[in-house]
Amino acid sequence: MSALFLLLMVMVIVKSPIGKALADRLAGRVPAAGLNDADLDLLHQMDDRVLDLEERLEFAERLIQQQQERERLRAGE
Repeated sequence: MSALFLLLMVMVIVKSPIGKALADRLAGRVPAAGLNDADLDLLHQMDDRVLDLEERLEFAERLIQQQQERERLRAGE
């Protein structure tokens, strides 16, 4: 009984879109990414925002480090 269930489940998976995609991937038939211009523009905008956030984070880290250095120097006086 469990062998029949297993066979049935394998058949369902193989016939499903996921099974077909897996078979294509295993056979080396991977479709192109298919990004359109709007997607690429959005990707570039997100990249610019991440770069801006990195700069802001580095600036904040430098401010914190300077504050800690000042406090350390005051404690040493």
